[in-house]
Amino acid sequence: MKKIKIIAIATLLSSLSYGQQVQTGTAPFPNTVPIDANSAWYRGGNFPVGTLPLPTNNVFGTMWNSPIYTKTNTALREKLNGDFNAVTQYPINGYTFAQGVNTSGYLLIGENTPTQFSPSIYNNKGAFSMLHLNGANNPVSNFTQEFGYRPWMKTGITFTGNTDLMYLGARTLSTGPEETEMVASWSDNNAGPFGPDDFAFRFIGVGASNVVSTNLSDENDLDGRHIARFTATGEMGLGNTFGPVGAPYVRPQNLLHMSIDLDKPVFMQITNQNGTGQTINDGLHVGYNPTNVVNKEALINQKENDRLSLYANNGERIRIMQIGALNNGVAFNPGTLPANLTRIGISEDPTQPITRPLSLLHIGYNTQGATDDGWRAWMDVGMFASKSSDNVYLGLKAEPGIFGFPGLDRQDAVLNWGDNQVGSGIPTNGPDNFRFIFTSSTTVGALGSAPATSVNGLEGLRMTPTLTAGVYTGIGGDPTFPNSYSGGSVNPTQTLEVNSWGLTSAFGGSSGLRFTNLNTTSPTTA
Repeated sequence: MKKIKIIAIATLLSSLSYGQQVQTGTAPFPNTVPIDANSAWYRGGNFPVGTLPLPTNNVFGTMWNSPIYTKTNTALREKLNGDFNAVTQYPINGYTFAQGVNTSGYLLIGENTPTQFSPSIYNNKGAFSMLHLNGANNPVSNFTQEFGYRPWMKTGITFTGNTDLMYLGARTLSTGPEETEMVASWSDNNAGPFGPDDFAFRFIGVGASNVVSTNLSDENDLDGRHIARFTATGEMGLGNTFGPVGAPYVRPQNLLHMSIDLDKPVFMQITNQNGTGQTINDGLHVGYNPTNVVNKEALINQKENDRLSLYANNGERIRIMQIGALNNGVAFNPGTLPANLTRIGISEDPTQPITRPLSLLHIGYNTQGATDDGWRAWMDVGMFASKSSDNVYLGLKAEPGIFGFPGLDRQDAVLNWGDNQVGSGIPTNGPDNFRFIFTSSTTVGALGSAPATSVNGLEGLRMTPTLTAGVYTGIGGDPTFPNSYSGGSVNPTQTLEVNSWGLTSAFGGSSGLRFTNLNTTSPTTA
């Protein structure tokens, strides 16, 4: 007797493993038993009141733990699961009840096909997620894809067909009690010969064409208009030129690849609602205007009346703007120049960025004080470098023409420096000099000699401003007392001071100042 019981239990467990009871039974005919007849569902509907044990017949299904199968023309169309446990739950892609698989109450609709690990998805398994739509498979492989399934694919829709799997739905994350992702996932080939499998968005027009048009803007052909595509390796294609492998499509080549057909303009626009506005003339635009074989200009267009700043290491390095641009809502134009003139600032210290570039190219720091130190309004087309209150300008200076009118071709080249004309009692605070310094290789020998090899180099000329005597110019300098002039003075003390310190025995001596070729009869004079 015990042996018979063991065999019966084993048989029951075997029938419960990998699923529940397969489809069984036929409708009783005729339905003469009152309790069966009154409890049955009929094609014409049910009466609102029945006899015991069911006073009302409003439940479609079974009152015991079994799936419900739906057929048409003898073919399986639908399977609604019953309850599963650790013993009866069928595995999916190798995952079991222990890894979180529990398909109780899940609904499978579609084809009855084998899976990679079972001969029948209906009889041996069932739905993978709460709703599972199973379509026709590739006739070569002919199985329902399990690869790509994960145990968190629960509250959502699984799509299988053509030997691939997709899931759209929620994913409950284990890192938080209410942390949930909305997931769109797909599998399983990121490359050939059985791929690549992509995730694509398309707009389909009202047309009914059976061909793929070479006009990639056509929404009425067989493919419709491509909008966006994600590849299995992470690239995203945004535009209508992307699609499956082969002409007329291309594959996305970078993490974000934007492309459009023919030579049309293609731009990325960044705006917000209240700050920039959101029209075609608002925000930041990056891209191409219409192109041709000889014109492929790339554009970064700040369409707002403000600066365009480039940052590195979280600090501002370059600022591109015009004089009339706003700086945090405040305009500046110290020289009352035309507002649309270009200004570029290159900051040395990003914690003190150049917020008011004063010349076409301004490097270093902002000028100090309301007077802008040594800057002048004519310092426009050139380079202006400033630090503390000192500055230098190299560029053009417009000079007036005849009778005070602007000169049509009077742009003098200027090398300017500033701003302390004399010292202010502090040795390091002026006067500010203009100096010419030569520095050689630091290797003493054939490549250079002292003081050119030194840290400070070899000074050839120094110009020093004075309050009453104009600019003193010193030529030469003294290497014994670095960069000093006759009498031990650091700066020149005359309108022109020459220090010929390099003694030599060569012919002609070491003359400090020489005049040659004054006229056709003048001798060389030392």
